[in-house]
Amino acid sequence: MSSANNHQNYQEDFLKIRPRLFALAYKMTKSVVDAEDIIQETYLAIGSMKAGSIRKPDAYLVKVVTNRCLQILDQRKTTSYPGPDLPEPLEDGFLPEAIGQDLSYGLLLLLKRLKPAERAVFILRESFDFEYDLIAGILETSPDNCRQILHRAKDRLRQMAQPSPTSVDQLREIMQLFLAAATSGDPSPLIARLREDVIVYSDGGGKRLAALNPIRGSRAAANFMMGIYNKGSEDVSLSVAQINGETAVVLHDINTGLPESVLFFEFDEAKLSAIYMVRNPDKLKGVQNKDPLGPIL
Repeated sequence: MSSANNHQNYQEDFLKIRPRLFALAYKMTKSVVDAEDIIQETYLAIGSMKAGSIRKPDAYLVKVVTNRCLQILDQRKTTSYPGPDLPEPLEDGFLPEAIGQDLSYGLLLLLKRLKPAERAVFILRESFDFEYDLIAGILETSPDNCRQILHRAKDRLRQMAQPSPTSVDQLREIMQLFLAAATSGDPSPLIARLREDVIVYSDGGGKRLAALNPIRGSRAAANFMMGIYNKGSEDVSLSVAQINGETAVVLHDINTGLPESVLFFEFDEAKLSAIYMVRNPDKLKGVQNKDPLGPIL
């Protein structure tokens, strides 16, 4: 058997679980770009391995991806991010390797609250159904420690209720209220649909207008969103899209078709309780460009 064929064996193993490896990297790093880079690095690395040198290829690939994710998360500790650091959105169907994976934005927000080791153990146990012995080998710790880490992770997640999916009708109604308030200057009807303790997280990455701290309270939230819209309303179109398996609002630049912002809305029964607004252009690479003449919401 030729060397090329030897290498091909492991590349085929990689391709079989590529979607799950991408999901692992994306959930760990909350970055589409980092996840793609990690997957490409892993594919190239596995191509140099000799046939028979890896006893459990799937476990080995998961270990490589997990450790690379942990390295990236450790490197991020030395850098400061301007303002809220939200997960990168990923439009449904934009990447083939994401199809069929549980990548909801609500889940990404929950996982973001976990420490890197907790995130890794949780994903490997819940998404891959790995036994504790196997997880311990990947993370180079003991099975008992993995059990304790998972217990802590689940305790953290239980304290944070995962929001229910937002419907298209809810989004259209709340956006119409935002637009009406921005046009008339009267936020009263909008404020009536907001919880008093509503919170807005805006992520501009220092490259687009955003608040460095979360905006709290119904009137402050309404004024902030109205201000954002008024500053760029002539240059953007609004549409509803499926992002991370959820219904979201996307603002596109009407001149270039490039995504300008993605907004996720969280409702508590009938009232809006949270808005997650991703505006950093570096975080919008997983969102489709749009025909500048496309429909306006």
